[in-house]
Amino acid sequence: MTELVVTYFEMTSPPDRHGRSKMPAGQYALLRAWNMPVHFYRYLHEGAQATALRPERLGLDDAAIADILSDEQIEIFVLYVAGVPAGFAELDRRAEDEAIEIAYHGLMPEYVGLSFRGFLLDQVVDIAWSYRPTRLWACCSNLDHPKAMQTYQRGGFGVFRQERKPMPAGRVGSDRSRNAGDLSGIGAGNGADLSNIVPGPAGEAPT
Repeated sequence: MTELVVTYFEMTSPPDRHGRSKMPAGQYALLRAWNMPVHFYRYLHEGAQATALRPERLGLDDAAIADILSDEQIEIFVLYVAGVPAGFAELDRRAEDEAIEIAYHGLMPEYVGLSFRGFLLDQVVDIAWSYRPTRLWACCSNLDHPKAMQTYQRGGFGVFRQERKPMPAGRVGSDRSRNAGDLSGIGAGNGADLSNIVPGPAGEAPT
């Protein structure tokens, strides 16, 4: 693979969910992380391979990452399964047009294929819409999990742009991810109903 294909998704209104998505099995919780240590942030990114598309975060020094983590417009939610960190998502609310970006969204390899990917996305989408943004947006590439695009579509996102560029140095795609950026057969996406789920509120930082 010599070309990086980046696909951009957006959602301009809250998803209309008519059914309930498949729920993961077991004990799990999605918690907002307050005052996250830099080393834990790096652990989440490395474990969930969240920097396959955007490696710039781990290239920052600790002070720069600490500045990001202290920004009130950056919200990080960690998924725990049986008490163990299983994935995370990051909302970036810094845009002047009041759009919210789902900047990162990933699972640890051990929890892929257990219905947590869609659950995590649906939860952070509901949290993001609680701020009444102008829109939500996200992106994925052919370096991501091959079901990444499908997850965004099922979550109610539609494609609005695709970019093709040379593969960054040191980034070599695998057969596992080669179809993640393929637009063939793509549609607007149908959201799944999570009306019976109460997402964790943003709330206020504990004192």
